[in-house]
Amino acid sequence: MVTLKQLQYGAAAIALGCSLGLTATAGAQIVEEDTMGVTVQIESTFNLTVTQPLNLGVASLFTTNAGTDPTLTIAADDGDVEIGVNDTSNFFFVVDETAATQGTVTIDGALPTTIIHLTIPEDALVGPVNTGNTLAITAAEILETSPASANASGSLVGNDVTMDLTTDGSGEAAFSVGITLTADADNATQYPDGVYTGSLDVNANY
Repeated sequence: MVTLKQLQYGAAAIALGCSLGLTATAGAQIVEEDTMGVTVQIESTFNLTVTQPLNLGVASLFTTNAGTDPTLTIAADDGDVEIGVNDTSNFFFVVDETAATQGTVTIDGALPTTIIHLTIPEDALVGPVNTGNTLAITAAEILETSPASANASGSLVGNDVTMDLTTDGSGEAAFSVGITLTADADNATQYPDGVYTGSLDVNANY
């Protein structure tokens, strides 16, 4: 004989079985998986090429151990050589500027239509020297010649000279450099004849 208690238990078991069956059916999902690759190419370098070094031609120089330090300047735009600060006892004199040339530099392989920061650092200057006698590089000018026209100039005594230019649609640009040389008026032994050679750095970065 089936009692009421047995009927209640059976009903509960059936209800529980139905509930468990529904839960199992809802959770049965098929998950597909694949892996996607990730690639990036980095191109941050470009070419910076000095196409023409600086040459200030031939000059005479006189110093007398006192007075004003004389200067000699070559322009960035046309390579014209000019005497600057002089006095009657300490001075440069331009003898022949036939071989004089401003420095020229090109950029290629850069990003198109992108700003390039140019710097002539004052801590990387090697003044033209001959037998221990040095002419200081005391100022510089940067002139953008392509694709636009802009310039910047300033003292290299405790300062860098900087300028920004923008490349053309092919990632190219060009600029020229002019400098000022300064002699030491206190050099009583005079500057000897001969070729004086030195260097300066030109840095470029995005």
